[in-house]
Formats: sequence, C-alpha cells, structure tokens
Amino acid sequence: MYEEYINEVKSIVESYNGKYLIRSEKIKSLHPNRNPQRVIVIQFPDKEALYTCFQSEEYQKIKESILYKPEH
Repeated sequence: MYEEYINEVKSIVESYNGKYLIRSEKIKSLHPNRNPQRVIVIQFPDKEALYTCFQSEEYQKIKESILYKPEH
C-alpha cells in the first residue's frame, strides 16, 4: 500500500515544484518512544507551495483512496 501511495504522490509533489531530497529506511531513532519506519524530506520553493500541494484535490484523492483504504 505504501509503494502505491509513493508512486501516485511523486508526480503530484513534482508538479508543485517539490524536490525529494532524502528518502531512507535506514533510521536510528534518538527518542526511546519513537520508531519511524522511514524518513522523507521534500523541498518546496516556499511554504505556500507545500500547503497547496498537500491540500490539492489530486493529493486528497490519493490520501483518501490509498492511505485510508481498508486492508483485506
């Protein structure tokens, strides 16, 4: 499900001039109560582009259909 999400969202992020700087699953948490599976850092030209991207209709459709899809 995650790979499907990444494949769909990458083109949306890039259409808002987002640039993937880091994507890694090699993480060592410095906080004892957190164990993230991955880290992703995306650079946008400004805060407005960031918000516009993740509030866009295209992203909302993906978020709803993939991230909140019941697993079978």
